[in-house]
Amino acid sequence: MKTVKQAIAFILFAVIIFTSNYAIPQFKNLGIKTGINLSNTDLKLNSSSAETINRTGFNITLFYSFFKFKNASISTEMGYSQKGYKNKILLTNELGETIGVEFINNKLDYFDLSLIGKVFLETTSINPYLSAGPVIGIYAGHNTSLTVSGYDGIISQNNEMLGNMKRTTFGIKFGAGVEIKKVISNSSIIVETRYNRDLSNSKDNDISSELKNRLIEFNLGIQF
Repeated sequence: MKTVKQAIAFILFAVIIFTSNYAIPQFKNLGIKTGINLSNTDLKLNSSSAETINRTGFNITLFYSFFKFKNASISTEMGYSQKGYKNKILLTNELGETIGVEFINNKLDYFDLSLIGKVFLETTSINPYLSAGPVIGIYAGHNTSLTVSGYDGIISQNNEMLGNMKRTTFGIKFGAGVEIKKVISNSSIIVETRYNRDLSNSKDNDISSELKNRLIEFNLGIQF
């Protein structure tokens, strides 16, 4: 709940910044989008890769196109994104026999700041595009939950891999989408899929472990 409140406050702050620095006629270049994240991580312990599993989360992003031509644009993006991964747990009996499988769900909260370039194929009403750009991730906390044999609880200090996280990370986003013009009044609908990957280690001063987030975003948005 605390992280969700932080995300809402972050978006409201971004709206204030945009509307206070640009004239009302420029508001048409402002947009908002949200969607589902399918996230995982490249995880290494003592130089050995550890097995992880995809988890789902969501994102919400405010964007503004400040440089726009017929077939290209540059946008700034600010938003909240849920990243992370799952660990598989094998349940065994007293004989060491496997009797089930459960999962630890590791949710990592980030605020992402991006500078995205787009190249459009301009048409009358539907513009497909490719997009790419750098992203700075600001770490906002984590939550580790466990579901085992009917028990659903929270583990706050039980995952050593989620300690000593860097406050910021650097990565890249790239993907493809389509802009459907004038669906609602003069506003356009945005549908896109993007790959978001860390290029830097998310762990702070830890030479024995490495954690790099990677996720696929499926987004739906509106640009005014």
